Parts: sequence; C-alpha cells; structure tokens
Amino acid sequence: MAFVLIVHRYIWPSDASTYAAMLRDIAELHGAEGDRVAICTAFANKAEAAARQDWADAEGIQLHHTELAPDRGRTSLSRLGAMLRFSAFALRVALQVKPDAITVTSYPILTPALPLAIWAKATGRRVLFHVQDIFAQNLITTGGASRVIGRLLHRLERMIVRRADVVVTLSADMKKSLGDDTHIVERQNYTPTDGAILSPQRDAPLFVYAGNLGALQNLLHFINAATQARKIVPFRILLLGGGSMAETLHDKITRKGLDFIEMRGPVSRDEAAQIVADCDIGVVSAQAHLFSYAYPSKVFTYWASGLPALVMTETDSQLAAELERDGLGRAASPVNTDAAAKTIVAMVRDWKIQRPDRQAIAAISTAAFGRDAFLNDYRARIRPMWLGESA
Repeated sequence: MAFVLIVHRYIWPSDASTYAAMLRDIAELHGAEGDRVAICTAFANKAEAAARQDWADAEGIQLHHTELAPDRGRTSLSRLGAMLRFSAFALRVALQVKPDAITVTSYPILTPALPLAIWAKATGRRVLFHVQDIFAQNLITTGGASRVIGRLLHRLERMIVRRADVVVTLSADMKKSLGDDTHIVERQNYTPTDGAILSPQRDAPLFVYAGNLGALQNLLHFINAATQARKIVPFRILLLGGGSMAETLHDKITRKGLDFIEMRGPVSRDEAAQIVADCDIGVVSAQAHLFSYAYPSKVFTYWASGLPALVMTETDSQLAAELERDGLGRAASPVNTDAAAKTIVAMVRDWKIQRPDRQAIAAISTAAFGRDAFLNDYRARIRPMWLGESA
C-alpha cells in the first residue's frame, strides 16, 4: 500500500487524449489495490470540474485541480505561460501532500515532469515517467534553431529518465529512441472498445484520414502517392479534421481537380468514430521517422471499427512488422512517392479480392491493446516496478 500522486494536465472527463481517460482507470486500479490516491490536474470549465469532483469523492481520491484553458488554438506564448503555471501548481501540490510515489508524463513538454522528478528523487520518493511523445527527438530532426532546442530538451529528458524508477513508453521503436535501458518498458495505451462494426457496400474502397491536418502529418506526400495510385485502381479518400495545412491541402485538391478526395472540417470524437466506421481503410500519415519518437494512436480508432490501416512509416520499423504480422494493415514509405503509391494499389487490390474481416481486426486489436489487457499488465508489471514491490 502506497500513497501515489498522479500528475497530468488533462484527465477525465477531458477528451484531449486517450491517456486522459486512462488515468481515471489507473487511479481506480490503485484504489482497488489499497493505495491512497491523489490527482493533480487542470480543468477548462465548471462542468468538467464538477463531474471530476463527484467522481473523485465517490472513489475516495484527493483531487487538486486548477483552472486552465486547453492549449489547442492558443499562441505559443500563451501555451508557455500555461505550462509554467501548471508546473508551479503541481510542485506546490506535491510539497503539500508528500506522496510516496509520483507519476509524471512527457506532456506538457517535460513540465512539470523535470522539477517533480528532481524533487522526488532528492526526497526518496519513487517516480514513474510515462512517455507519450519524445518531443526532443522531433525538434532535433526538424533542424535549424529547433535542433538546438531539441538537444537541450533531450538532455533534460535524460535527466528525468535517469531519475525515474520505471519509464513506460508506447512502442519498441520509442523505447529504442529513449536509450533502451532496463527500467524502460513498452506498454501501449489502450484502444477504445466501443467502435461500431459496419459493412458498408461499395464498389471501391473509401480511405479515411481522421485527425490533425498539420505539417507533421505529411499529407501532401500521401495525396501525391494517392494521385499516382488512382491512375491504376479506383478508390476515394475522406480527409476529416482541421489544422495548419487544411487550406494548403484544399488548394491543391481544387487546383489539381482531385475530385476523388473530399475534405470535411473538425467534428466531435463520437461523430468522427461514426464516420470512420462507415469507411473501409484508415490512414495514418506522418513525416519520416516520426513514429520512432511517437505512436500513431489514431490506428486504434480505425481498428476499433475493424478497418485495416495504411500507415506512413519506415517499412523496416517495428510498427511496420506488427502491422504485417497481425494483419492490421500495411506500412507505406513516408518519403518515396512511387513506393507509397504501390502500397496503396496493393491495399485496394487486396480489398477488391476479399473484404477485410472487420470482426477479426477489432478482436485482435482488443486482445492486444484493449482496456483489460492494459490494466492487467499495469497491475502485474508496472505498478510493482514503480512502487518497488514484488510482482
């Protein structure tokens, strides 16, 4: 039995990420194991704060939260101010409650993880560092002034990794990027299990990309490859979402007369899931090497509805091997247009020969990445490592 403090900017009922919902389950798991639990987080509005407080009261959880607007749509300066405010708040909470163990994450960018990790190890407390994204590596590969910032962040990140008793990251590729030390373990976030399994009837497959239309998503490369593939096989594409590249993408589609591609703006998470379920193949597009320091969690939305995924990633990566091995999709080159076009053609031809078994894809995904699989592994492996108990 231990007193644990869970620190993260977003937690249920915020829908900022799957991780926000997972933290609710993690907190309840610790309570069921006899641990005392405190949570340090932020809320965006009074309704969110009230729902979270009711839940915490029912579970016997100490809740410490401060009001902060979500980062999405805010300026870089405003985001920085929010990061510093939340870091100061989290450190005050830690000093006040004096937990036995703290869990921190890589978002916001290494804050408040670094000051909390330094304080925790200096005072003999145990630290779990949950790495959702490796921001430093992202900046290093961007080049220019960002590379200098990235190298600094990499050093700070290594300080947290060294002070953590256990580091949990999402994939073998990300683990390798962090240094592959023995206390770094791989555990993927869980996938939603409520996806609708539909059987849309159409003559040619409908690819769907649902997510941020940003620069890192490498969508111009995907469109170029798709345009080339469209000369060989018929299919359609739906781009669902918004972002910094939306106008550029729209201009290209209009200028080139790419009428097989439809763009729709952002929708709610529930509506997006319904739209995805009525498509045939999910798309995850990203710049080269991105998934060595991040994981395409969007695939879970596709797999929950039984859609195979086309993932723009290095074909020799661990992620590519997992896609092929488990029959969950295909990897396509994020840099070679010809190679990516050939992969798209192959997926369309496979689809025409035999429609994917959606029930099987959803079942495979749930068995490996479902909520129960995650919580069972957390209980048996991660919690004992973090709290220094025998498994």
